[in-house]
Formats: sequence, structure tokens, C-alpha cells
Amino acid sequence: MATVAVVTSISFGGANEACFKQGLLSASGALPNIPPPFQASGNYDNATLRNLIRTAANSHPDLIVTAGGIATAQAAAAELAQHDPKFIYLAGVKLPANSPTTALAGGVNINAPVEDTARKKKLTNPPSGTDPGFGVNPGKIYLIVNANSPMADQDAHGWPPAKIAKFFDGAGANPDDPSGTGTGSFNAEFTNLQHRHPTPEGLVVTADPYFRLWRTAFTAALGSILAVPVCYPFHDFIDAINNQTGQPNIGNSTWLDLPKLNNPTNDADPDSAYFKLGKQAGRFLAGTANVQLVTWDGTQWGPPS
Repeated sequence: MATVAVVTSISFGGANEACFKQGLLSASGALPNIPPPFQASGNYDNATLRNLIRTAANSHPDLIVTAGGIATAQAAAAELAQHDPKFIYLAGVKLPANSPTTALAGGVNINAPVEDTARKKKLTNPPSGTDPGFGVNPGKIYLIVNANSPMADQDAHGWPPAKIAKFFDGAGANPDDPSGTGTGSFNAEFTNLQHRHPTPEGLVVTADPYFRLWRTAFTAALGSILAVPVCYPFHDFIDAINNQTGQPNIGNSTWLDLPKLNNPTNDADPDSAYFKLGKQAGRFLAGTANVQLVTWDGTQWGPPS
């Protein structure tokens, strides 16, 4: 039986894992052995991720699958050599053109930055019918990015520089636990953002894996400090709000998750990113040496290229 090792900068399980397995089944007809994932729990440090990749490679799987953003894919590209297993990745952007490609077998690119303009539009639109618009002044909407993410610059591309909030800028790494109230917490970051000029009247949150991992702490801090209209990148953030006492800022919260990372009501949703990732892995195990890159174009998934 083939073995697939999953390495992620965050965590792997739940609906993401379920959709991934259904994608695998759709392409290979049988589930391979999938050992417990190699998880960095929110650490984007390249050395840490490369160490996880190396540990996974030394377990001699038939394929390595990376998730949790471009940081994990870059670590795999840098660490894996000719004698190592191939890898397939899931990320918000594609690997840079100058990345090593020795072990690369393909991937899934959810093209996250392309959706941020659409998220902003959801806030600037006036309420109309089923459109949960908020009529926010576009000049007072800030984009929240993770300064420690390798895709931070791509997330912020085309956004007015004065309206970009770089969380954990200068910290050098993501906090181990951002749920407190001190320096390096979401509370501190939202307090700083609250005092920016002009005062934020709307927020767009980028599809950063660390933000999603800590979505309960993120939404709690936002709701208690800067309760303004906000568009999240995934419905998971709304679920996190609904699971909290008092549902902080739920009336001001909307989301746009195109494409969906997963579908908790349908594990076999062929349009979910983790299903696509599983399908790519399954195609590789079925004998396609290079499954290429499948990319979301803002409306639908394009063909492998």
C-alpha cells in the first residue's frame, strides 16, 4: 500500500482531511496509508518547516503533500532533492519561478489575493436583496495581512499601502499563542489598528493559514476592540464567532470563500481545495508523474498547467 505524508505549517484534520481523502479516492480508487500529519502548529519558520519535511522524507513515503500556505511548499522545494519523494502542495499562491523544482510534482493554487478586491466590494456595496452590503467608505477599509507570511507582499499587491495592516510586523515569527492581551497578541494588533488614521470603518482579512488556525482568538479580539464591518476569507471564521458566547460582531461579519477550502456538508465536493489536493495526490499515485498545477481563476478551477 502506498503512503502519503502530510506536512503543514498549521494543523490537518476535520473537514479538510475528509475532503482530501475523498479527492484521493476519486483519483486512485483506494485510500493510501496516511500517517499522523507533520504539523508546525502555526510556525512559518523555514528551518522548522524544512526539518518537518526532512523528517517526513526520512519516513520513506511515496509522496509528500504540503499544506498551510506557501511557506510549507517553499520549505519542501528547498529541502527535497533528487533521491527524496516528490511533493504536491496546496497554497494561496504558486511557488515563485526561482524555486527549486527537483521534487515538485504539482499542486493546487487557490489564488487567494485575487479575492480580496471582491471581499472589499462586499463591504462597500449598499445592502440590497440578498447582498449583505454595508456601504462602507472604501477609503476607510483596511486589509489585514500576516507580516510573517511569504505571501504577504502578494496579498497586499494593488492595495493602498496606507490601508494595509501588517500584523506581527517586526516580530520575526508568529506568536506561539496570540490569544492573550500582551505584546504579540491579536488584542494588541487590533488595538494598534484601532488608532490608525483614518480610523478603520471596514476590514478585509486575507486568507492567511495562521489567522484561520487561531480564528477563535482572532474573531474575539476583533469583536471586542474594533467592531466594524469585516469580510473574512472562509466561513470557518463565522463558525468560530457563532461558537462564542455573545457572538462578537456577528451582525457586521460576512465572508467570501472562493474557492472553499472544504465542504463540511459534502466531503466529496469536487470544487473544494482539499478535494482538489487529494485528487492531485491520487493522480500521482495512479501513475501521473507530474500532475501540474490547478489554479482558481476567480470564478472556477482551471485545467492543470
